[in-house]
Order: sequence, then C-alpha cells, then structure tokens
Amino acid sequence: MRRIWVCALVVVVVLAGCTSPSGSSSLGVSGAPAGSAQGSTVLPAATAGTVGSAAVPTVQVPAPRGAGGAYLPVRAVTPGATNPVVTQASIGTTICRSGFTASIRPPVSYTDALKVTQLADGYAVNGNRNTAAYEEDHLIPLELGGSASSVRNLWPEPWERSSAHPAGFAAAGTGAQTKDRIEDSLRSRVCDGQLTLVAAQRMIAANWRAAFDTYLGAPPVTAVTGARPTPAATPASTSVALPVVHPGAFCSPPGARSVTTLGTAMVCKLDSKGLRYRWGRA
Repeated sequence: MRRIWVCALVVVVVLAGCTSPSGSSSLGVSGAPAGSAQGSTVLPAATAGTVGSAAVPTVQVPAPRGAGGAYLPVRAVTPGATNPVVTQASIGTTICRSGFTASIRPPVSYTDALKVTQLADGYAVNGNRNTAAYEEDHLIPLELGGSASSVRNLWPEPWERSSAHPAGFAAAGTGAQTKDRIEDSLRSRVCDGQLTLVAAQRMIAANWRAAFDTYLGAPPVTAVTGARPTPAATPASTSVALPVVHPGAFCSPPGARSVTTLGTAMVCKLDSKGLRYRWGRA
C-alpha cells in the first residue's frame, strides 16, 4: 500500500511539471510595430531592429547613387510608403490644401532617433555619421502622399554643402535641396491635373533625380559657399498674360515670371535659405 501511494505521488508531481501556467505562452510574440499600418509600400521592403516601437531597416551596402550622381536610398529597405488617407480623390482636401503636411509631419525626436540608428546600420556615406550632414527625408514626400512615419519611407539623405548646411557634403544637384525642388514641382503638377498621384509617387520613389531631369532639366551648379544659382531667364511673351500668384508660394520652373493680384512683378527663385523655389519680387 505504501509503494502504491509513493508511485501515485510521483505521477502527480510529473503531471504538474508538464502543465503550463495559466495565460502564458511558449513564444514571446509582441504586437505589430507602431506605425506599421500607416502606409502601404510602393515596393516590398525588408526591416529589422527597432527605434522605440518602429521597425528599422538594416542596410547591407552603402547608399547607391542615381542619375547625375544623386544620392538614392537602398531600394530593398527604403522603397517608399504611402499615406492611405491621400488618394487621387482626396488630393483637394489633403496635399493640395495649405497646411496639410504640417499637420502630419512626425516629431523631430522620432526622425532624429531614426537618423542616428540608420546611420549606424549602414546608411553613413563613407562612414560619416555626423547627423548634421544629413536630412532625415521622406522618399515619397508628404506633399505627394508619402507615409509620415514608416521606416520604409524615411532615410538619411545627404545635404548639399551650403552656408545653411556647412556639414553637408553632397555636390550641387545630388542631395536633399535638389530633391526638394522636384517634390514641389511634382506636387504642383498633381494638383494642376497634369500628373496622377500614383504616377508622381512611383516616379520619385524609383529615382528622384531622373524625375528632376525629366521635368526641370539639369540642376544649376552652386558654389560650395552656398551662393545662389542664377535662375534661367524666361522669354518674355506679349501674347500670353502672366499668371497671378501669391508671394512666397512654391513655384516652378526657376526663373518663371508672374504677377500678384496688385500687379507686382514676381519671379520664381530660391528662398532666403537657398532650399526651395518660391515666388518673390522680381
């Protein structure tokens, strides 16, 4: 009888050891990264690592260069991602409405942390990890319906060296300032009905510099000191009235002429920071 009791006790202990605690899991599966559903990728992407709760790309090779020596992201990890709120049907109330991009722009604390991580993970050009030398840029810009926070749409793009960005090392026409110009131009074309939203998104995601060459021609060569390029003159026309514009609004192409509602002559030229083209007094 004593032997039977001991065997029963052993069986109970063994079974107890095989039972998992209530509510536990053998795999520590966490939830989806924050922002993972914020944008639909234009091209597939691989991600690894985290910044906060967002997935972070791991770059295996240095950032390649595109047409004209422009800096492009690594397609496999930064293919571009879109904002599902922005569609062809909604552009009138989103990207073509003043103030929309400011309302969705991610905080600097997020983009700065992502920039540091991506530079450490292989996006540093020639090992340069100076964050002041790069802009954490949206491949598909917010003004073209790009995802605001997806890591598939953000990468450290070198600044072109100028007085505003002395740590920049990209030559004129190859970095962030020149990309800004084609972003503005494509947005204007989408809002004017000259291009579809999807066409503009795919164009800039594939090769922003090729898009620049298609619509704006070769970018002007600027001095390392940050001197502004001289806009190409636009032939005068006596048969076509000049368009009426608002001072300070984005414009294209450089050198274009217009007037304000009061009749003041305007020209499309770089702003005071030398970053983007805006309408200013001629």
